[in-house]
Amino acid sequence: MLSGSLCRFCLHLLRAKLSHISQFTNLYKKKFLVCFLRMNRHSFKGSKSGLSSKSGPADEKYKERIMKTLALGLAASCLLLISTSTMAAPIRACSNSSVTLTEVRALGGGTNLLSQAGGYQASACSGVYNTPLNISSYNNANPNIGQLYDGLLNGENGYLAPDTFVSQDQFLDLGTAKDAFGDPDKYSDPGWIHLGNFNRSGTSFSSDYNKIIGPGGTLNISEVLNINFICDDGTGCRQGTWSLITSSDIVERVQEVLQGRSTFDNLAFFLKAANDWAVYNFDFLSIFFNEIVTNNNPVFDFLTPYEFYGTFNTQDLMNPKSTNVVDISNFGVWARDPFDETSQIPAPATLAILGLGLVALRLFRR
Repeated sequence: MLSGSLCRFCLHLLRAKLSHISQFTNLYKKKFLVCFLRMNRHSFKGSKSGLSSKSGPADEKYKERIMKTLALGLAASCLLLISTSTMAAPIRACSNSSVTLTEVRALGGGTNLLSQAGGYQASACSGVYNTPLNISSYNNANPNIGQLYDGLLNGENGYLAPDTFVSQDQFLDLGTAKDAFGDPDKYSDPGWIHLGNFNRSGTSFSSDYNKIIGPGGTLNISEVLNINFICDDGTGCRQGTWSLITSSDIVERVQEVLQGRSTFDNLAFFLKAANDWAVYNFDFLSIFFNEIVTNNNPVFDFLTPYEFYGTFNTQDLMNPKSTNVVDISNFGVWARDPFDETSQIPAPATLAILGLGLVALRLFRR
């Protein structure tokens, strides 16, 4: 029947459309199914159509014209649902200066190894959002190896596009179909690993570290990382400092679990205050390219774990009933973990560039 043909056509258009929509969610799949079923219901069956089930050639042509009009209208509705299935735009921009990286030290302390005066602002931020209210429930991942739709930064439920901070050219092959975004020559997994969540109580934070369930076993991230946030404005928490310190054996521990992953190239912070939230990302390929090449600062041993320090503030996050900045409620921390495709020799992996691995080699090979 014509309605069936149009449904198949609509499905074809859906697939084509979704190849360019990285924020597609189960919600919109359900909307499309509703539309699809509506189209199938509108076959003409006797009195339900308002016409006799027994009719002559003229009536058949009339029914066919009505059917075409109805089916085309329903197909247009389907396409309208599809075209609106992208995520809402941010309610306002955010500032990269809201989260900074101020120091990188060797384990055990010592001097700041960064040569850039004042350190680095975040390389990019997502924009500020205020929906959904339960966004923190998506600030998690399981099995937490970086697969598409596993957690907020990997595109789960479409609240943040998985290519917000990295392009599809940088995606990985972790088991998701290569053509999930319409290009059979490109992989589909963003590679973001969730390190943990940190919820504020007064001026301190409780920690809830995640775990990685990889091909080589399970690793509790708390065994190889210590992440802290400290509020420094007295009564509330609108600004403060953060630190991330690795264990001395992080390289071996993570490589054992992830197998074949060489280094982490991005570190992202999720900040939420009142209803507002935003994500701030540090692109360490760019940061260390600047250190090594631009600043001629070859002091980093890229196989050595480091200590990282920085600052945060909530200048981008506001009370929904005013323009007043509000106290932070919780953090989430993520690291992106790529394969190193430039070397056939397995290289050590760390967390969030925290061992830095083959970053130097990758930079110079570019």
